[in-house]
Amino acid sequence: MEIEAVYRHTDELQSLPRCFCAHSNNGGQFDIVNVDTLLEHIMSLEVMLAQRANEACQELESCILELLKEYPNGMRNIEVARCLGLESKPGANHKNWLTWSILKRLESSGRVKKSVKDARLYVRNEGST
Repeated sequence: MEIEAVYRHTDELQSLPRCFCAHSNNGGQFDIVNVDTLLEHIMSLEVMLAQRANEACQELESCILELLKEYPNGMRNIEVARCLGLESKPGANHKNWLTWSILKRLESSGRVKKSVKDARLYVRNEGST
């Protein structure tokens, strides 16, 4: 198994005997590393990246809430995407999926709701904080 595959398959790495493996240092040479140390590094990297992604989602939520505050009659997903510069590229299979998924997160948390007048519009839920 190549080291790149080991990095991608942490489940396989966990099942390996607790020994050492060769790790390419990109110079054509190999360093010997402890599997436990390598696994710990991968897990901590995944946790750190998940935390950064969560913070980015929270920032997007904040931007959308601030935008919807300026449009009390509501906005459609396409309008939110355009205003924030997050509109999908032409030909994308899933149009404006990023803003749609953030709007759905806000809706499920009760901070945004669908307009009573038009279900395509999202409005701030003034009853939430």
